[in-house]
Amino acid sequence: DVDMFCLLNSFEALGDDQGQSVYGLLNIGHQMTSFAIIQNKVPFFVREISMGGVSVSKALAEIKNLSDDEADRLKIEKRADMADSLKEATLKGLEPLAEELRHSIDYFENETGEELKTIWTSGGGALALNAGEILTQELSRQVAPWNNLKKMSIFGDVDMAYLNDHSLELNVALGMVLRGYEPKK
Repeated sequence: DVDMFCLLNSFEALGDDQGQSVYGLLNIGHQMTSFAIIQNKVPFFVREISMGGVSVSKALAEIKNLSDDEADRLKIEKRADMADSLKEATLKGLEPLAEELRHSIDYFENETGEELKTIWTSGGGALALNAGEILTQELSRQVAPWNNLKKMSIFGDVDMAYLNDHSLELNVALGMVLRGYEPKK
């Protein structure tokens, strides 16, 4: 399946559109980003963008003169002593993505006359320090991670701290698993 269709399956079963008829879904993967604008529960606009969380790692490597692997590790660790550099790298790494998203949003709003107010994020790239805040500022609309755990029943011996920290990385896989799932009424 295409990542975005998996993400749509996952959001339909585990997301919360908060009653909005128009919203965006943004999955920032390592090298690729999937973006969709949903209108009345149907994808109106779907786009794959060849940018992802690796852009933040590369920006951090450049800022701190590090190897790509070391920068990627530090981005994931989010050490307090690196906070300023991580924020700078997130801004620098996500600016080109934000520009592409602006073009997509402008197209949608010009075609439909409707406003996109909220974008729900997922993917490992959405975990970069201040990613939501930076994209909110860059796109002038609310960009926030969606809590896929809220509607899930968790059982067994699961490390909930780990699951909470990494749940955004699971949405495409969850969408694959949920393909064809019909909730009980």
